[in-house]
Amino acid sequence: MADETGLIGLNPYDLQDIECRRLADHFSALSNDDWGLASGCEGWSRHDVLSHLVAIEQYFSACLSFGVKALIQQHLDSGSRSLDDFNAAGVSAGSAIASNDLLAGWRSHNEENRAGFRAADGTDIDTSVGAYPARFQAFHAAFEYAIHANDVAAAVSPEELDTRQNWLAGVARFALTEIKPTAVIEEVGGRYEVTTDHGSAAFDRDTFVSGVAGRAKPDAASQADLELLSLGY
Repeated sequence: MADETGLIGLNPYDLQDIECRRLADHFSALSNDDWGLASGCEGWSRHDVLSHLVAIEQYFSACLSFGVKALIQQHLDSGSRSLDDFNAAGVSAGSAIASNDLLAGWRSHNEENRAGFRAADGTDIDTSVGAYPARFQAFHAAFEYAIHANDVAAAVSPEELDTRQNWLAGVARFALTEIKPTAVIEEVGGRYEVTTDHGSAAFDRDTFVSGVAGRAKPDAASQADLELLSLGY
């Protein structure tokens, strides 16, 4: 069973609002030259990250309208066979769209989806794995928005940094134990002790978050230890 300890007291819809506002403010301030700068997603520019976010909104819309099966079939028909293919298709689709137009479309679609998540609270929505609580999907969405905000170096004030990292760690804990049901995670002295069928290791909070998000630097921990956190946002 997924460990919901770190979700207690958190409102995923408010977290989505904060992170999406952060993304919108950041993208709105970019110059024409900035859009081509590299991001924290290997091989992707800032424009590419926004294109990916647009594709994510299409998926969330399908979740809320119970149209995920049709969306998956659409991608299968176009040749996509994996999550990487889906991500690449999203980036490709946005490549020919002017950055400001892409941003305007994302903001409108994102606002609609965030309202849809709030309205669906307490119910199940459609997902790639079938019916799933809207609240949990909203937590995953908030985490993904935050990680991509980090990827494009969106500003995080010193005053919010600690609180933000704490909730990211809480969602990461939930997500990891959801994917790996036998995993046990204990927070001891500010470190996260992770035990799975493949071993155990302890991580500081930031490495734990970045590891689950697939963004840990090579020197943060051994590759074998980071494999314990493998999730793939």
